[in-house]
Amino acid sequence: MMRDPEFGPIRLRAFGNFSIKVKYPPVFLREIVGTNGRFGIEQINDQLRDMATSRFTDVLGSSKIAALDLAGNYDQLAGYIRDKIQPDYAAFGMELVKFVVENISLPPEVEAALDKRTSMGVIGNLQAYTQFQAANAIGDAARNPGGLAGAGAGLGAGDGDRAAIRPGTQYAARPATGRCCGSAAPGTGSRGGI
Repeated sequence: MMRDPEFGPIRLRAFGNFSIKVKYPPVFLREIVGTNGRFGIEQINDQLRDMATSRFTDVLGSSKIAALDLAGNYDQLAGYIRDKIQPDYAAFGMELVKFVVENISLPPEVEAALDKRTSMGVIGNLQAYTQFQAANAIGDAARNPGGLAGAGAGLGAGDGDRAAIRPGTQYAARPATGRCCGSAAPGTGSRGGI
């Protein structure tokens, strides 16, 4: 965890590697091997890695480098960590030869949230973007005549006749015109199309 100036408390993952060598064999034998007649580097690997992780966390927290700026500062961080951890390894008769920060990343869920935030920043004015998206959706719906949007538009076209299908509506009688259903002349009895 680190406190980022922009995001607040944030969890990071770091990957890298380091190389050590035995610089003072008598100290190494006394501190690490001791009375153990059989000894291998794998036996202290976890301890060395934990020391590196602890110092890395200290350096990262005190560096005050924003999480988004870390990628441009891997070499600088590695140098700080090398200087900070060297005395720890020297106490065991070892020297830190190389320390490389390969990657510092955010957990996937934090990356997803950051991607959404970045997308919103790219969009800019959310109201204008929403209007633009709505206009595009209307155009898409118009190009899809078999879709439900076409049915909705058809219903909307009949808004003027809404009273004709609304139950419980009182209707006034229409004055007689002498024309029935579109006949050509009043009173001729000829019917037009129904």
